[in-house]
Amino acid sequence: MRTVHKTRNSWEKGVTLIEITIALALIGLVMAMVFSFNDTGARVFKHSQIQVQNQADVRIPIEFASKELRVADKVTILTAEPSTHADNEFYLHNGTIVHYKNGALSAIPGVQTVTDYTFSVTKIASDRLRIVVGKAGTSEYDVATEIQVLNIVPAGISGPVGTAALGLRFTQTAAMSSGGPTLVSVDSPADATVPQYSAYMMPSTAVSHFSDGSTSYLPVLWSGGVDTSVAGDVTITGTVATFTVHHHVTVTATSIASIAPITDTVLMEEAYAMPNPIPATMGTTPPSTQMVAVVWNPASIDTSTPGSKTSEGTVAGYTPKVSLSVSVTNQLPAPSASKSGGNVTVTGKPGAIAVLLKSNGSYLMEHVLDAGGSYTFTGAASAGKVYLKKTGWTNSATVAF
Repeated sequence: MRTVHKTRNSWEKGVTLIEITIALALIGLVMAMVFSFNDTGARVFKHSQIQVQNQADVRIPIEFASKELRVADKVTILTAEPSTHADNEFYLHNGTIVHYKNGALSAIPGVQTVTDYTFSVTKIASDRLRIVVGKAGTSEYDVATEIQVLNIVPAGISGPVGTAALGLRFTQTAAMSSGGPTLVSVDSPADATVPQYSAYMMPSTAVSHFSDGSTSYLPVLWSGGVDTSVAGDVTITGTVATFTVHHHVTVTATSIASIAPITDTVLMEEAYAMPNPIPATMGTTPPSTQMVAVVWNPASIDTSTPGSKTSEGTVAGYTPKVSLSVSVTNQLPAPSASKSGGNVTVTGKPGAIAVLLKSNGSYLMEHVLDAGGSYTFTGAASAGKVYLKKTGWTNSATVAF
């Protein structure tokens, strides 16, 4: 009987488990990098949008007030919120800019939902006012404008020069109060070009034409902002009264020229937040700095032991790796202590041992700080110094109290 031996061609061989595992790992790594880039980009864009919105929030009432006051003939400074309403008014109430038109409450387009305004009015001349609008808790978005009241009566604006207040009341010329010239058209703002990753603020006003041939800059309420993290063309729609305007922006692609190595320090056993986004020098003329997303490998810094820890970062569109060097220190921070009679309360790193010393430096007593980083010693009237110690750590500096 003949024995037939069958051999398998190389193309008949299957894929090994090791090959499948490696392929899945590579796919997972690529997907993780993609999702990380998208998530970071979204956060940067959201922060940029908040800044743009805050800037628009303060410019809209400034422009609105300027238009209303340009034909005022009598202006009265308000040092307190009015209890009754007459004529026209602007004043601040609980973070909202309130506007009355001919004695009736009238919303300022685009700002009626904003509740964190700051608003002040100062008389700087008999016919001029200075108005400042900003956001509560910060001066970053403060916008100031000086308004010359062209039709002011000879008596001028009420109150001495330098009078500051929270609002004003005014009357307008007969032409304006009876309707005056009507808005007939609004020009769309000119197209703009902006480098990728740079901050861009939408135009706050648009040139508006009235039936009497005059023009003015009126505030625009935009449907959104421009995401400059993506190169390309975008058109944003806005409204001025009943008119629709468009703003076309071209975001030009910008390459990254360099990213400097990053160094940092963290205390042992404390969580370390990986920097993201990070500053990059862009290849613009002149050079500019933009924040860009980065994927770190390893993705975290091990702070369980002291020493120098490193990670390499990958930035889309930038070939070199970004260097991160973090020094993990085991030097215990100095504690703080307060003494009341014979009691001494020590605060510092939770789990560390507070060692009380007499004023001459001799040992008195010790105790572990609780989870909140505190402990109160009793019967410690002679204590005058304290330091912290902990296994695996360098003792803190000695503090006198």
